[in-house]
Amino acid sequence: MHNAANRCGLTQALGPFPTIIAISASQNEIDISGSVADLREIGLTIRALKLLASTSFTVPALRHDPAPYDRALAEITVTQGSETSVSVQGNALRISATPERLEELASCFFFPEDARDGHHFHFELMPHDLDYSAESLALAVSVHRAGDGDVYHHAVPRSGPA
Repeated sequence: MHNAANRCGLTQALGPFPTIIAISASQNEIDISGSVADLREIGLTIRALKLLASTSFTVPALRHDPAPYDRALAEITVTQGSETSVSVQGNALRISATPERLEELASCFFFPEDARDGHHFHFELMPHDLDYSAESLALAVSVHRAGDGDVYHHAVPRSGPA
């Protein structure tokens, strides 16, 4: 169970992580999208997991039209763990990564300032890496600038559970 103490970002340490990203899911693939700055915030927080007393953090997601994906997810939780996996549990995206894979995961959230909408990185199961879960889903992290990308045009204000 996560509490308010670990629901914050590295540069948002005095308050909860704002709803800054959209998470879309289909049966075998997940897409996390947001602005360059918002994605960088998540990447910095992932990098900091190795240094923090907490081993996880949670970020709420925008309610939005997930098309062409099947559904929108309500949050992402990133955990430092003994196995690397990307999974959906209920209405949440769960990512667990070994300390060695945290940097690889974090690097997927760093884009050049001038990255255009649709620029993306993949974090996926590597068949020869023993620390990846065989059930892990494919993950894409994509740039969508606020007001410019479809994900934000179709955003629905959050009021209660997604």
